[in-house]
Amino acid sequence: PAEDPAHREIAEMRIPRDVEVLAFMPHMHLRGKACRYEIEGASATTTLLDIPRYDFNWQLLYRYAEPKRLRAGETLRFIGWFDNSEDNPANPDPSRLVRWGPQTTDEMLLGYVEYVEVHESSADQGGAEPAVDGDSPADIPRAQRLLLTRAFEQLDSDRNGQLSYAEFARAGERFPRLQRFEARAQPVFQAADRDGNEQLDGDEFLEAGARLLERIRGN
Repeated sequence: PAEDPAHREIAEMRIPRDVEVLAFMPHMHLRGKACRYEIEGASATTTLLDIPRYDFNWQLLYRYAEPKRLRAGETLRFIGWFDNSEDNPANPDPSRLVRWGPQTTDEMLLGYVEYVEVHESSADQGGAEPAVDGDSPADIPRAQRLLLTRAFEQLDSDRNGQLSYAEFARAGERFPRLQRFEARAQPVFQAADRDGNEQLDGDEFLEAGARLLERIRGN
């Protein structure tokens, strides 16, 4: 809003599987004032990185000395504050209502996270991994896995870390290339729902998504 010295915006996502965070890099434009990364668990919310005086001309990558483990089901939150008042010397026009845009005089709220997925070994799990048919998440190429992880986040409308069939079937609405394969969504969903709870968790979705992409390539 025009003349607002401390407008707040929030972006958040529920973590679908355990990850180790290596670094953070926040990005805003000229009206960026402050920002913070938080993780919300079952019992508490913890600050991961706090930048009380953000400077567009001094954007840094903040790397952990040791990776930070974040657990599946926790909520990662990025909060940004914007100063659109005349007290901000970098503000090109305090009277303007500013929206998202690619230009420096527009604004952005991007909380980049550098991370790796955690794949426990058989010894860590206390036994051998069960044999499964089809692609396991570990077998899926990294680029494809990243694409599917982002798709999972977009389809998980209630952010509970699970996809119902209704959420899964909406892939055609969000990704036009999948519209003609809507009739195949149900058998793919059922095949991936290994525990039969009519929900897909992150790993089950990766498996379903990989199968669906293979079917697309075959047509």
